[in-house]
Amino acid sequence: MGFETANVHLGSKAAVAAILQDLDQRPARWLQKAAKAMAEATHEDFETWEKG
Repeated sequence: MGFETANVHLGSKAAVAAILQDLDQRPARWLQKAAKAMAEATHEDFETWEKG
């Protein structure tokens, strides 16, 4: 899914420039931290669902 989103953005030079500028301004390991937070939230939601 992420690859498809990236493909859409690659079609526009303006979008590529904006994306690179955004990435340059983000702190180190931002993606890893966001992915870990999402995984934890998903796990908590699953546990809540499983308890019924």
